[in-house]
Amino acid sequence: EIASCLVGSEMCIRDRSIAGGFSVREFTVMFHSVNEIAQFATIANRQPFPVHFNYKDSRLDAKSILSLCALPLQTPVSVELPDRAADGSFLSDIAQFLCDPDA
Repeated sequence: EIASCLVGSEMCIRDRSIAGGFSVREFTVMFHSVNEIAQFATIANRQPFPVHFNYKDSRLDAKSILSLCALPLQTPVSVELPDRAADGSFLSDIAQFLCDPDA
């Protein structure tokens, strides 16, 4: 399922470790409208794990309306979540927002 939504895409999915030895997975997303940000927020709020945006030098909670107000349109933004949480259903739910970080 994951492979089918990523085929032909140039987006980057990165795995890394953070303090304490926890692994996280990062995805790059881009929003073209406030409606798309609201759609992403709805998906993030359904998850039992934390979802964060890394934007500029800030780590923003993707489940917080105040954080969502800080997000730009038409600009790639990094999304971070625990590696164990990056399953196929979350990826397929956010597939429309995934993008190439170097675009």
